[in-house]
Amino acid sequence: DIERTLLGLQNLHWIGAVRAPQPRRFRLPRIRPTFLAPDGLAAGEALAWADNAKEPLFDKVRQWYEQEAKTSLQLAKHGEELALELKSAVNLSDTGEGFTQVLPVLTAGAMAAQTASQGTPSYLVVEQPELHLHPGLHAPLADYFCTLAAAEKAPKICIETHSENFLFGVQLAVARGEMDP
Repeated sequence: DIERTLLGLQNLHWIGAVRAPQPRRFRLPRIRPTFLAPDGLAAGEALAWADNAKEPLFDKVRQWYEQEAKTSLQLAKHGEELALELKSAVNLSDTGEGFTQVLPVLTAGAMAAQTASQGTPSYLVVEQPELHLHPGLHAPLADYFCTLAAAEKAPKICIETHSENFLFGVQLAVARGEMDP
């Protein structure tokens, strides 16, 4: 059974094709989240913890939203709770499905890269990373993964996709010499 095999790997960051909606609000976790559930839950908590600890994880995810989706991603405080918001204080949960579905994909990628950068073997498995995302953002998402894969200490990455645009993005990265074929 592939699921049991994947779960048996150490340092596996696995995001499945069926992802849970991100909660509108959440609390800062007491313990550093080291993995997300396969349905992507707790991406916000992992980002909030990293931001609170001054780790670059949140900045890497925020950077993708700013550069590729042309929108900001920020943590907003609402009393004891936190929320992920885009421009003009719009809760991430109130945006298109693509923005919420790509959040755990980007977060798991950044977490896997962080683990690998410390010299620890790390694995990233993502099913349909482009799910519900506008086709114009498929190639930039592929660039994100190509950048992770081209790092000196990179996680092993396995991606399952049906997106020609995503695959075209990988081909472009190889053609530009940004990634070894």
